[in-house]
Amino acid sequence: MLARTLYAQLAGRAERGTAVGEELNTLALLLDAGDGCTEDRRGAMKYLEAAAERGHEVAVVTMAMVAEEAKCETSRAWYKRGAALGNAQAQCWIGKELVAGGDYAGGRRMLEEARDGGDEEAAVALCCIPRTKADEGRHE
Repeated sequence: MLARTLYAQLAGRAERGTAVGEELNTLALLLDAGDGCTEDRRGAMKYLEAAAERGHEVAVVTMAMVAEEAKCETSRAWYKRGAALGNAQAQCWIGKELVAGGDYAGGRRMLEEARDGGDEEAAVALCCIPRTKADEGRHE
C-alpha cells in the first residue's frame, strides 16, 4: 500500500514537471520492480534518464552501466559525467579506460580519486599501472 501511494505521488510530481532527481530515480526503481504499480521497463528508463539529466549521481552511473551493457557508445559520456560528480565507481571506470589507452598519468590520477572515494577496485588497479619517467620521485 505504501509503495502504491509513493508511486502515485511521484508519478503526479513527474507529470507536473516538479519532481527532482531523487524522486525520478525512485520512480524509475518502482516502475522497474513493479512495486506499487505495473512493471514498466520503458517507463523506468524514461525516469532514470530524466533523473540522470538532472545530475542525480546514482542515476548517472546506472545509465552508464545500462548503456555499457547494451554496448552503447553513450556509456563513456555517462561515466565521465558520473566521475565529474565525484562518483568513485565512475572515476574507476574512466581511470581504467585512460590506462588502457596509454594515458598512465591521467589514469593514475583518476584511479587515485576513486580509491580515495572508497573504490577498492581502483586501489587494485593502481598496483597494475606501469611506472613511467613522470612517476619518478612520486610518493603515494
